[in-house]
Amino acid sequence: MCGRYTLTDPDPQGLRMRFELPGDSVIDQPARFNIAPTSEVLAVRRVPGDSDEVPVRESGLLRWGLVPSFADPATFDRLLINARSETVASKPVFREAFESGRCLIPADGFYEWQKTETGKRPHFFSLPGRDLFAFAGISSLAESRDGSILASCSLLTCEPSAEVAPVHKRMPVILAKEDEARWLSPDAPVEELLEMMRPLPGLEVREVSESVNSSRNEGPELLEPPMNLF
Repeated sequence: MCGRYTLTDPDPQGLRMRFELPGDSVIDQPARFNIAPTSEVLAVRRVPGDSDEVPVRESGLLRWGLVPSFADPATFDRLLINARSETVASKPVFREAFESGRCLIPADGFYEWQKTETGKRPHFFSLPGRDLFAFAGISSLAESRDGSILASCSLLTCEPSAEVAPVHKRMPVILAKEDEARWLSPDAPVEELLEMMRPLPGLEVREVSESVNSSRNEGPELLEPPMNLF
């Protein structure tokens, strides 16, 4: 699973250029080093009804923890932060979001925890140079009885890459940059989408501070090596 990630350089201009967004469409956010479930997270979607000729994207905030459209957010008691790539197209709770709510979740790193004899040890994974990338996400709109709407999302997971496998048995799906437009396309066939949900090789990894274990902690010090290494 993926339960924490980072967006440490949320510069609006950089996000607009990287994700091909209109000039005023990126929401200003602080640097985030410990994004946790139930947080509001930045997401990129294709504008509904947009033509294939000139696709337009928009960004917005989604609650991390998907509530399907058929459920009432006030009573739905499952925290669906991840969806397995192998079953997302067929599992009823995710199927509609996968068919019509695919989105990009911008990030520049994620955490996984390795089980050891002395406890779980957090590791940080990123692209070389800490470049921005996109998780494969699915999103949904669910209406409460009072008429309020909750916009929410889950991250897709897959088998681990060679870099992640020693630490954890699953990893988030990081889309290849050339696949992002098709991931957002409403007419992309399921077979093509399933092919995109594969482990991304070449990630950098390092063990980091156990302070990241608490979602209350925030800041660049979370990426520092654990004290007991010295």
